[in-house]
Amino acid sequence: MGKKYYGWYSDLQGRQNKVLQYKIISSQIYVLVTEIKRSDETSYFDDAELLLANAVNFSPNDGDIRMRYDLILRVKQNFAKTMEQVNILCEQFPDNLSYQAQKASEIMQNG
Repeated sequence: MGKKYYGWYSDLQGRQNKVLQYKIISSQIYVLVTEIKRSDETSYFDDAELLLANAVNFSPNDGDIRMRYDLILRVKQNFAKTMEQVNILCEQFPDNLSYQAQKASEIMQNG
């Protein structure tokens, strides 16, 4: 019985370690994006766009990353891609009012 408990516990520990690694990586991405967002040089926005585009491809169901990608696209005034990302967000999360408001804002700005 002790081995079963230990196996269960180590299984749980392994899962927690994976979640922790994901949180560390995602927090590092957020810190990097925040630093990039504060910069005025456009090359940094290009780097942020590339980084977040890859993050969206890696984790397509993560609404927060997709929303940050959308905001970088908006700063770069890439309105077609911005609308595409907002539409994907609204399709994936139809009950999220924040994404619906973002879509309405994009529609108002894009005309």
